Amino acid sequence: MRQKVTAAGTARPDWMIAAELAFRLGADLGVAGPEDLWKELAALSPAHAGIGWDDLAAEADGLLAGRAEPAPVDEPADGDLTVEGDHAAAHDEAAEAQVAEGAADTPEEQEAAAAEGAAASAEQAATEAGGPAEPDGTAAPTMPARISLDAAAYEAPAVDAYSLRLVTYRKLYDQGTQVQAAPSLAGLAAGPGVAANPADLSRLGVGAGGRVKLSSARGSLTVEVAASDAVPAGTIAMALGQGDPSPAVLIDATAPVTEVRVETVS
Repeated sequence: MRQKVTAAGTARPDWMIAAELAFRLGADLGVAGPEDLWKELAALSPAHAGIGWDDLAAEADGLLAGRAEPAPVDEPADGDLTVEGDHAAAHDEAAEAQVAEGAADTPEEQEAAAAEGAAASAEQAATEAGGPAEPDGTAAPTMPARISLDAAAYEAPAVDAYSLRLVTYRKLYDQGTQVQAAPSLAGLAAGPGVAANPADLSRLGVGAGGRVKLSSARGSLTVEVAASDAVPAGTIAMALGQGDPSPAVLIDATAPVTEVRVETVS
C-alpha cells in the first residue's frame, strides 16, 4: 500500500485493480472488462441510459447526453391577449356545464368519468414531454439526446526563425499542497527548469546547462536550460507547478500559442 510508483510492465487499469481487491476481500464484482462496468452504469444512471458501449467506440471524442428539449411554444402576440382571455372564459363555461351535467350521473358514472379524464391528462402530459404514457398513467422517461462532437478545424501558426514554441506539462511530483504536505514526497519536486532540443540550442547559440532568459509578448523569466532529444525541434518545454519562476508569466490565455525568445544569461 505504500508503493508510490508502479514498476514498468506491471501497471493495470483501475477496474482490474478494483476487481482484484474485491476478490481478495472475498467478493466478486462480476465484471470481466470495462464493457461490463459501462452496462451497469447505463442501467443504474438515467443520464447514461440508452448509450451503448459501441456508441462510445464509434465516437472517439465522446458523447454529450441529456434529455431532449421540448418543442418551442409560440408566444401569443399582444393582439392575441383578448383571444386567449375569451378562450379561457369559454373553457371555464364548458367546465361548469360538464359539472352541471355530471350532477345527474350516478356515483359510479362520475368515478369512471374522473378516471377517464385523469388518463387523458396523463396522455397529454406524456405527449408534451416527448414520450408515451406508462400503464399507471405517469409519463414515460424520454431517451437521452446524443450529440456527436466533431473536432474543430485548427491550424497552428508557423514558427519563426528566432523563437521557440513554449509547451507546458506536469510532473508526478510538484509544489502542490498534497505533495508538499507529505514529508516523504516534499523533496522530490525537481524545481523549475526548461528543456529544448540540442539542435535548437546550437542554432541559437545557447549552451546547455546554463541559465537563459525566456521572453514572450506577455513577460519574461530566467531559468536553467537542459538539452533533451525528447523535446521536438522548434519547441521548448517547461513543467508547471515546480515553483518560481512559473511558465504562467509567459502565457497569454487569449493567444493560440506562446512564442518565446531565448537569450543566454550565464
